[in-house]
Amino acid sequence: MEFFKKNEESDFNAFQITLYILLRKIRKRNELIIDFSIFSKYQERKQLFKHLGPFKNSNKIKILTCNNIKEGENNMVYVKEVFQIINSIQEFNLSHNELTLKKQTMLVLNEIKKKNKTINNLNIEKNKFRIDQKNMLFLKEILETNNSIKILNLGKNNIGFNESDMFYLKDIITNNTSIEKLNISRSGIDNYEKNYIYLKEALQKNDSILQLDLSYNYFGKNINYILNLKEALIINKSLQVLNLSGNSLGDNEKNMLYLKEALIINNSIQVLYLYFNWLGYKKKNMFYLKEALIINKSIQDLNLGFNDLGKNENDMIYLKEALIMNNSLKELNLIFNRLGDNEKNMFYLKEALIINKSIHILNICFNGLGKDENSINNLKEALIKNESLKVLDLKYNFLESNENDLLYLKKALTINKSIRVSI
Repeated sequence: MEFFKKNEESDFNAFQITLYILLRKIRKRNELIIDFSIFSKYQERKQLFKHLGPFKNSNKIKILTCNNIKEGENNMVYVKEVFQIINSIQEFNLSHNELTLKKQTMLVLNEIKKKNKTINNLNIEKNKFRIDQKNMLFLKEILETNNSIKILNLGKNNIGFNESDMFYLKDIITNNTSIEKLNISRSGIDNYEKNYIYLKEALQKNDSILQLDLSYNYFGKNINYILNLKEALIINKSLQVLNLSGNSLGDNEKNMLYLKEALIINNSIQVLYLYFNWLGYKKKNMFYLKEALIINKSIQDLNLGFNDLGKNENDMIYLKEALIMNNSLKELNLIFNRLGDNEKNMFYLKEALIINKSIHILNICFNGLGKDENSINNLKEALIKNESLKVLDLKYNFLESNENDLLYLKKALTINKSIRVSI
């Protein structure tokens, strides 16, 4: 009997500690995190709700994160009860659960939406739902009539595994006028060509979305996919941040040709993510991007990481020519491009940086620049003459293994004292 008493006591103490940590996070980070694998019993939830009482009218809790929710266990009903106590939640995080958007879940979300007007960030990333006719009416009602949700994260779900899914999402994007940031990354849109047509039609009509994450949807798989995106970007005038990373755009040169044609006309995109597209694998990919950057005057932040640009000397020549002619780019990310494999890569970058007057932030981490002294010597000459660079990230280039590399950098920084360098 004593054995069970001890265990009960230790379980109770563990629960109290969990509750203490939870309440501490509320006070420090304005976030309430409920793990339903811990608060699974009625008595435990009763204690939790009791401790939440003092926060009811305090506006202290801004973020609600719910973990380990399983449908069929009334967990979403308990989530609704939390909203009945707390009326200041702005960010509602339901990501990484096992929700399938069944009727019960949708009804609860709908009820929360009706009673709560403060939520502006809804995150249901990486659940197990598929949008279909049965529950799409609920989701459409929530999003089409809601004018407070500005950030919607639907990434890592299966919304592209059925043609009708993107059709319904098209309706939401077309009719909702409050969503400013939309994430549909890793959604399997590449399963059907019509998915890209629906996306195009939605973006051509929507003028509220400012940030769109389309990463890892494999636009490069079929040139018609990127062609639809091109047609959307030519008409859309609201997008400011576009993430096309991990889309295999480098597999076919026509992908970059169509993107170039879009960027030449589009003047709203300010931030463009193209990392993990292996643009260095085809000869004309960087040529087309160069032509786009020479004409485009709106892009200020460009991420070209993980594109193997150091593999082909011509790619760095094209980048050099783009940077010499472009005066709008302020931030450039070239992480993991094997620039240290050939000393000429840094020579071309040096020539660009000596003339370019707009880039303030440059990231060239993980490029193996420590392999060759000439690479760092070229960088030194660029830093001495460059007048605009303020932040340079050189981490993980093995510079500490070569004393001369550090001496070159020290000399450059002695002359140019306006640059902050991370090694």
